[in-house]
Amino acid sequence: MFRDMKWYAKQYGYSIRTIQRRIEWIKAHASRYPEDAVVYDGTKPFIREDVFEDLIRNRNNIDAGLDPAFKEEQR
Repeated sequence: MFRDMKWYAKQYGYSIRTIQRRIEWIKAHASRYPEDAVVYDGTKPFIREDVFEDLIRNRNNIDAGLDPAFKEEQR
C-alpha cells in the first residue's frame, strides 16, 4: 500500500523534511527497491509501506555495506 509523507510523519513521529530525506535515500538506493517504491501524483510523493519499513529496519546496515534481503510485500 502507498502512503503519503504526512501519514509517515504522523505514524513514525518524523518531520516532513525527514521523510523527504528518506525519499532521497530510497532513490539513491534504487537498485535495491522496485521501480514503484516512490510514485508521484503530480508533485506529491507516495511511498510503499514495505519499502519504508525496510528502510527503517535496515538503513544502517545498508549504509555500512551489508545488504540484507528486501522482503517485498505480496500483493
